Amino acid sequence: MINKSLSLLFLAVFIWIGSATLVKAIGFTPVSVDIKAAPGQSYQDSIKVINRSEKVIYYHIILKAFRASQAKAGSPKFSGNELSDQEKEFLNWIKVQDQVIQLQPKQVKRVKYQITVPEEAQAGGYYFGILFSKTGQDVNKQALGMRGLSGPIFLMTVTGNLIYDFQLKEFRLSLDPEHQNLTCSVNLENKGNVHVKPQGKIQFKQNGLFLNNQQLIESRDFNILSGDHSGSILPKTNRKWVFDFAVKSLPLFWTKYQCQLDIVYQDIHINQKRDTTYINWRSIIAILTIIAILSLVILTIKWLAMIKAGKEISSQR
Repeated sequence: MINKSLSLLFLAVFIWIGSATLVKAIGFTPVSVDIKAAPGQSYQDSIKVINRSEKVIYYHIILKAFRASQAKAGSPKFSGNELSDQEKEFLNWIKVQDQVIQLQPKQVKRVKYQITVPEEAQAGGYYFGILFSKTGQDVNKQALGMRGLSGPIFLMTVTGNLIYDFQLKEFRLSLDPEHQNLTCSVNLENKGNVHVKPQGKIQFKQNGLFLNNQQLIESRDFNILSGDHSGSILPKTNRKWVFDFAVKSLPLFWTKYQCQLDIVYQDIHINQKRDTTYINWRSIIAILTIIAILSLVILTIKWLAMIKAGKEISSQR
């Protein structure tokens, strides 16, 4: 049985890739489709296209595979004309009813599509978009976000021997005292054959002056819409999230900050911590200087008192 889930996934945001005029002119439902299908199964559905403008508009329908971009920390990009053998194969599974559609003002139209998974299809993830172009221009090596194109994207899983294998590749915590900002970077690698969507928590904590009374600064959901770019992790690639936390005030002397990552997907659980220590050397040096000066003053006073006492003893003799 095919399981379809309509949700705002990482790749599942509107691919609003055009100007503000385009965004106002046309809308789509759903914005993403997450499908699970077994080899030999066929699936049919439709995309609801809405003309929000007061004009008659025409759109060309373009079918495109996408993959992860290694140059942009795993963000997706369309495969362009250089298709892999797998992409050439699975794009033939997909049939769209129309190649060009015409929409009257305020008209709503259904664009039907059918996906037929062959019996010999290998288990794993297959990713594509049904895109609508006003100009009919194709996409060549573009990122998932191109001017003049919009449309829903599809994350299709062919069931069978699915491998869920993601791990923490890099986890760092740094402090920028000048701008009072903590930055936590998380790099996850997916070694499996299907996309993963880890969810959980990322927390920032701070220790007190004597490092024994830890306090929670902020807690955020680590999910498909977190970080500087939202997303799942496509197979055989890695993806990076960066979280920034504002520090309201730096301590007078020192403290320890901690970032804790606690995420899970399927039966894989990652729970890691990273620490960074802040030392306010200016305050410490200033305090040490004051102590040194006070010590010198006290020693001077004692030395003068000893000299005075010695003179008094000498005069008495």
